[in-house]
Amino acid sequence: MSTAKVFRAACLALGFALLGASCTGPQQDANTDGVRGGTLRVLSADDINGLDTAVNYTPNGATIARAYARTLYSYNLAGPPDQDTVPVPDIASGPPQRSADQRTYTFRLRAGVRYAPPVNREVTATDFITAIERLYDKTTPSPGQQYADLIAGARRVGAGKASHISGLTALDARTLTITLDRPAYDLLAILTLPFFAPVPAEYAAEYAVGAPYDGNVVGSGPYTPDTYIPGDTVVLARNPNWDSATDPLRRAWVDRIHIKLDVKLVSIQRAIDREEADLSLDSHVPQTQDRRPPGRPRAVRAAVGQQPNGEPAVPGPWDPPGGRGDR
Repeated sequence: MSTAKVFRAACLALGFALLGASCTGPQQDANTDGVRGGTLRVLSADDINGLDTAVNYTPNGATIARAYARTLYSYNLAGPPDQDTVPVPDIASGPPQRSADQRTYTFRLRAGVRYAPPVNREVTATDFITAIERLYDKTTPSPGQQYADLIAGARRVGAGKASHISGLTALDARTLTITLDRPAYDLLAILTLPFFAPVPAEYAAEYAVGAPYDGNVVGSGPYTPDTYIPGDTVVLARNPNWDSATDPLRRAWVDRIHIKLDVKLVSIQRAIDREEADLSLDSHVPQTQDRRPPGRPRAVRAAVGQQPNGEPAVPGPWDPPGGRGDR
């Protein structure tokens, strides 16, 4: 099973519930069956290896990153089920132009996609170049290099023979070109990985790649990291600069997301059964375990696990207030 496939399955799980699920303290949204506000309480049996997208290489880490780190392409989790794994434009404003030899992709960025404070400005094409070149940091090299190596000149940077990747060019603030060494027909799927989320150079330059930047990441999505305690807690707060008009894939109904890491599976099941948590990133709580009185809402149910055939498990049964997907 490919790493990209694992990331895709992980994003599906949290995406189904993260941005469109009942949570603590919700308020009814006008003219819909859903709710807005409150805090989504998430439990994970696994730890993550940081919030810096340059080193974010676990399925649960990628799942969480969907909330704060947008990418050129992502997945539409509110669309038809058979399209869940088809990459679609996210920060890209539409499909890229491709050269005749299928090696050069030209992306146009959406206007109005802004970072959270203290950066505040719009995402630019240069920010994607910064993100990809950070993967080749000498002190903390990223596992994402195996994907970025497809880009012309990337291996030279990795070998210390160049300081910039020749296959990346910002034609202007909103136009990015990516030239590959050879055609890669899964490039759009690769670009959905957190490694390729934009990073503001002028801000990130103050922090080394990895742990030093983990506690200072700024979001380009509807949420931004507010608290990160390694091995214990991630809290995401709203990005006040996020505009739903610029984001076709997320609705961001909850106000905050509180994620508890490294929790025993039995404790996760017990917490959800007692309505002390809304979502598990790892284990499915069977409906037969739900002992709430009739008429009371069930807790959110979604999971990332392994099926007997080794494929990632799809989200388990759950009851979103406004239907399936990022509502």
